Amino acid sequence: ALMALHLINESNQTANNFRNNMVAVAQNTKSTSLFHALAAAKKPHDPFAQYYPPNWPYNPFHEGEVAIQKQEGVHDSVMSYAPRFVRPYMPQQHAHFYQAQPFLVAAASDEEDQMWATLLTSPTGMADLTTSPDPATLEIAWEPVAQDALAGALKEGTDLGLLGIEFATKRRNRVNGRITNVSQPDSSDDTPVLTFSVDQSFGNCPQYLVPRKWWTAEKNETTSKDCSTTPEQQCRANRPKELNAQQMTHISQARTILTATGYRAEGEHMPYFGNDASHRGGPAGFVRVLDSKTLLLPEFAGNNHFNTLGNLKMDNRMGITIPSFEDGGMLQLTGRTSVDMNHDRAANACPGALRVITFHIKQVNEVQAGSLPVRWSPEEDAQTRQVMVSSIVQESNNVKSFHLQPLPQDKNRALWDFQAGQHLPIQLFTPRGELLRTYSLSSSPGDYGEYRISVKREPFGQASTFLHDHVKVGDIINVAKPAGDFTLPKVDTDSSHDRPLILLSNGIGVTPILSMLHQYLDNPKSARRRSVFWVHGARNSNHHPFNGEVQGLVEESQGSVKSHVAYSKPLPGDKEYDSEGRVNVNLLQKLASDLTNADVFMCGNVSFMAEVQHDLEQVGVDPERIFYETF
Repeated sequence: ALMALHLINESNQTANNFRNNMVAVAQNTKSTSLFHALAAAKKPHDPFAQYYPPNWPYNPFHEGEVAIQKQEGVHDSVMSYAPRFVRPYMPQQHAHFYQAQPFLVAAASDEEDQMWATLLTSPTGMADLTTSPDPATLEIAWEPVAQDALAGALKEGTDLGLLGIEFATKRRNRVNGRITNVSQPDSSDDTPVLTFSVDQSFGNCPQYLVPRKWWTAEKNETTSKDCSTTPEQQCRANRPKELNAQQMTHISQARTILTATGYRAEGEHMPYFGNDASHRGGPAGFVRVLDSKTLLLPEFAGNNHFNTLGNLKMDNRMGITIPSFEDGGMLQLTGRTSVDMNHDRAANACPGALRVITFHIKQVNEVQAGSLPVRWSPEEDAQTRQVMVSSIVQESNNVKSFHLQPLPQDKNRALWDFQAGQHLPIQLFTPRGELLRTYSLSSSPGDYGEYRISVKREPFGQASTFLHDHVKVGDIINVAKPAGDFTLPKVDTDSSHDRPLILLSNGIGVTPILSMLHQYLDNPKSARRRSVFWVHGARNSNHHPFNGEVQGLVEESQGSVKSHVAYSKPLPGDKEYDSEGRVNVNLLQKLASDLTNADVFMCGNVSFMAEVQHDLEQVGVDPERIFYETF
């Protein structure tokens, strides 16, 4: 622990490796004192040090999550970044994100200890649900509709998992914690306010989300049956124990469900205990209705944290909610689960699935249409079209670019505009079923006649394997309108033109960053007033896509863009790199003397981003000027 206290202040790989080893020792020996020592070793100039509780563990996972991670062989990989990625406070971007949403997904238990998922919305249906007085607190102005299964259950001391989803941009962030206060309204016109204390905060990837736009329902569209005259105990007693035919049909047509799980062990409070709200999505029918009391839920590839499965390993209670997006109702279920971790059986049950959850229904609660004040656009209103694969380019050993153009009969119908950094939702029809994916656009927004997505073949990726092995020039692909808020402003502002611009990536994270470089250089030279640094990390030349394209752009910039490429394991004949090793903040400080004043846009694997973001903040870069995309 004393060595950890010394090494933790050194920004190098040795210190990080030692810290991670100490975390493993602490986890295996259940050494709370070592956790405390590691927590005490935070750098003295950490701007968020005050938000770390004394018992904050560098291992943010409980024993069930760790067990699943080890079973799947990903624990060491996850632990290389998770201690920096999962925080006991909300980064400013996350706090602002929650305050911009008209709803949050919530996970909690009722008074009978049944787990439920619900939607928290403000009574106005506007984006005024939350405020954040500090990075460790959310204040939620929420009054449940009378039929909500969690009406009356969210009290002081309640474990609460929250998920923010922005369907239009496919952005997701999660925050878990406890309700520390419930303020009662001064009048009937006021709304109760839940004070929520953060235990853990982290971002999620944008996969498996169907784009939707929200609006506030008119008053005459919002009606709710008044259950206040019926005792809550009687309402619960009258809940059905199985689905009716209409509800079974509704679930079988769903493309989005919301889930609630949790685990709290007895003894000392640790931040990794509590509830998790999550989301599952896929093609219609991805949730299989086996009978009126049983559902089959596929588990697709994710961030390998295994929060949901880890909770279920320790506590098999689960809540599921299927929203009626268009009419303001929701179907809430609570029950018990069993999990099958066999990949082959899961894939046979649902294309692309790696595991399956069997959900046994205990209670059914239906919130009638018109109850919620928020509505979302129906899927048929979502903008989609067909495009043709016009060419395929092998960019590196495991990356292919797919150039997409309008169909010949649609050549007079322009493709949608997009901003650099946005992603393109696509729909693939494979022999094993429908797959929905999103891929960052790697082309210039100025290439109005085509889109380009660049896809890395993943060992167990059904979509990437299908694209690499089966999609040919002339094939037709369904796409939706580009989305995402990880974007580079098109024009420098007066306040930004003096700040360096760092375009930072590693691996396949290069795709949205390359689009940003294109967009910046598409501006007239007179508008390009910033010092721009292109910094990319790759293993070696076999895994370095777009090298020639980037060097061409750097030459075109006439000195306004400086490039640096780092190879972690160069081959004997490699010459197209500037340094050996991994990209880190020490390197960035050498390249950009005014790094603390820079705007940083970065994309790559989670371990890379978590470490770089943490170290950027440590050297004084404003967290508000660090922008990133999670894959």
